[in-house]
Amino acid sequence: FADNAKAVFGAGSDLQIYHDGTRSYVDDTGTGSLWLRGGDVAIKSTASETMADFANNGAVTLYYDNSAKLATTATGIDVTGSRWWNN
Repeated sequence: FADNAKAVFGAGSDLQIYHDGTRSYVDDTGTGSLWLRGGDVAIKSTASETMADFANNGAVTLYYDNSAKLATTATGIDVTGSRWWNN
């Protein structure tokens, strides 16, 4: 597809995937929710650094510069570092 050309799905063009020359988009404008599904799901940068990791029946971990900073646990959360306030 060329820039700004859209892959369109649904009777009312409910789901659109496209690139505008600068950014890529997945637009869900229909009723209901957009679901991303997989056993384990990771969001990676183009340099393959992990940005977020969602483990099936397990932790959700958020990363800064490929380093885990916040993770959910069975009893709450684990935070790496302690600077959660503004100075």
